[in-house]
Amino acid sequence: MRFQYFEIRPCVDTGEETHAFLGEPEFHPSIGDHVFTPANALAEAEAFQKENGGELFWTIYGRDEEGLAMAVGDFNTFEAALEIMNAILAPMTAARDKIWEAAEGYSADVYRVADDLDDVINQCSNGERL
Repeated sequence: MRFQYFEIRPCVDTGEETHAFLGEPEFHPSIGDHVFTPANALAEAEAFQKENGGELFWTIYGRDEEGLAMAVGDFNTFEAALEIMNAILAPMTAARDKIWEAAEGYSADVYRVADDLDDVINQCSNGERL
């Protein structure tokens, strides 16, 4: 198993089924995939919950190389999910920063390693550099 990036989705459990909401993902041609869950996913989840009942919660999903999503964990709030996702990304962030610090004056290949880590970090659902 190898995740290319993570995303956080609002979900609703009706007791019979669980539904995850993506909203209208943005397409990033340079990456070639939909890379984070936009804000309107929450509005869709809340509308579904209002109509069908159930419990709203947040799930971290890992996306693999084929674009398939696998649930990593469920959380009561977006903030709790974001905190755990950032903890998962923290070693990559630290490694990226160390590579950038050590790579000054080296070839472009060394910078590409740090850029690969940076891509994973930036593609996750918060859409922000950590």
